[in-house]
Amino acid sequence: LLSRHFDKPLHALFQGSPQLSKMLMDVVGSCVPDEQIHSYTSMSTSTLYYTKNKDNWKNNVLYLTSIHRHFKGANTVKEFIENGILKHATTESSYQTGHLYASNKIVEGAISLMAYCNDEVMNRKFFEECFFIRVNETEANKSEMLEYLKKECVGTIDTIKQRDAIRKLKNIQRLIKPMKVVIPFAM
Repeated sequence: LLSRHFDKPLHALFQGSPQLSKMLMDVVGSCVPDEQIHSYTSMSTSTLYYTKNKDNWKNNVLYLTSIHRHFKGANTVKEFIENGILKHATTESSYQTGHLYASNKIVEGAISLMAYCNDEVMNRKFFEECFFIRVNETEANKSEMLEYLKKECVGTIDTIKQRDAIRKLKNIQRLIKPMKVVIPFAM
């Protein structure tokens, strides 16, 4: 997700076990500074347009808990990923006069998508722009998770050390500035 600082960031789609994928995405998401990640369980097609400013999404992570074929915002997200800009003509109402007027909503930015998607139709739709992380729930995984949760509950895991490491990761990311990556042999 650090690639969100590049012109063409990478995107991650998790597949497989929904529970394990969600847990893994939550852990990864917790390492991103709060002001640089937007987490949603669902969103409308126009959510991306109505922001504080046109750079609201620039170099940020869009974390969607699930993308499926009935997700209405999928085409908008895909367009934003492909083009780095969205332009939307809309009609708005003036709060003072109540009159309608034409408005253009423009948002820009290289966003990085992190989402769970076990829908083959959607996987093909996002295939070119994403890499897929297959999460399998094996008996070994389950027993490791249960063992970790037991240790966490009884206090044998040093959560202070974990929180300190996450705080450091977040602060380091805040220092990273967007950059253009040029690969000379790929031209």
